[in-house]
Amino acid sequence: MWIMNMIKKKTPEGTKPEPLYRAIKAALLEDGSLPENFSLPKKKEEGKLTFADGAWDGIGMYHMGGGVQDVEPLYNVVRRISAGDFDKADRDLEDYFKEGANRTMLRLIDPLQEWVVESGRR
Repeated sequence: MWIMNMIKKKTPEGTKPEPLYRAIKAALLEDGSLPENFSLPKKKEEGKLTFADGAWDGIGMYHMGGGVQDVEPLYNVVRRISAGDFDKADRDLEDYFKEGANRTMLRLIDPLQEWVVESGRR
């Protein structure tokens, strides 16, 4: 799975990357929006190409395939995160995106977001 492989390549052995949601949560303004100049943290490496926010999404969506994927297992991940059970959510995500599963989050963003919005209306 290319996302996990990318994370593993950029993360020193024995450490976990800082979850992006923590950086996003820390940057939220009082109205729940992000500052106009907000950018996700990037690890800059000498002599290596750096991509703009969203560039990897475009590469993944338009050049790496994907297809239809079952989003339902991620509903429980969101429920676990909402309940503060981050360890179980992390294990569930690792299982869902395990190597060989050929899943990418990019194809799941829209249906997952729609479910979150609808769930919030109930």
